[in-house]
Amino acid sequence: KQWYQRRVRENRFEKMNNMQVVLIFTLSLFSLTHSLTPSFKVETPVGYSALRKCNESTLYLVQTKSYADWPIYLVDLHGSSSYDVGYCYGYLLANETLQNYNALLSFIFNAGLERSAFELFLDWQWNDYLSLMVPQVFFDEISGIEAGAYDAGFGTGLGLIIQRLIVISNFAGDFVDDIKYLLWGEFNDKGKEIFESLFQQTPKESDSQTTATHRSFGTCSHFAVWGSRTVNASLFAGRNLDWTPQTGISRHKVIAFW
Repeated sequence: KQWYQRRVRENRFEKMNNMQVVLIFTLSLFSLTHSLTPSFKVETPVGYSALRKCNESTLYLVQTKSYADWPIYLVDLHGSSSYDVGYCYGYLLANETLQNYNALLSFIFNAGLERSAFELFLDWQWNDYLSLMVPQVFFDEISGIEAGAYDAGFGTGLGLIIQRLIVISNFAGDFVDDIKYLLWGEFNDKGKEIFESLFQQTPKESDSQTTATHRSFGTCSHFAVWGSRTVNASLFAGRNLDWTPQTGISRHKVIAFW
């Protein structure tokens, strides 16, 4: 845990030194906006097979009649602390997490330089912005994930990948139109002219085409139940990171219970 927290502190970047990284990242980002819209299937499970165990936690394979695109997993996590729960998540799902992450970035970027710049951008966003709003309990869970993956034989680094995936999953809703405002705010408008010029040079489409294209990549499905359908009328809400099938983000689908 101490090693992980020290690594977070040491892995910070000076804001204005990141301008080149941001420019490379922004140019490559437009490739994200040309994808097919996501779809979903409704499938009733017919059984569950236990695959791996970690203390009181278990990873199951969900058995279905016809769904065969990729495996569907259910992980039932138990622990006396967030660190314990994170440990078993990392121990049980390190391989699947790494495969999803690498599949997604391989889909987005062909060149290693672009991927490296993107990862630097994600680390910068986490270290200088998102991590400042994260309660300690979640840092403990990420530390546990790192330790669990290490004990499962996957070495170090899964905690860093989890951070990057958190940044990706909290990206601006409209990748082209919204992200420029985020960057303007972070640079205190010092890079506004550069970003305005950059975004003006992107390929032009009609308004309807642009809206549909920009929103097609980052689409997610949601559900919520409350009132007479739940005990004590409690609200249960969920978000599924669908995106699009060809990105690889859905290579390993997981339903997680903490």
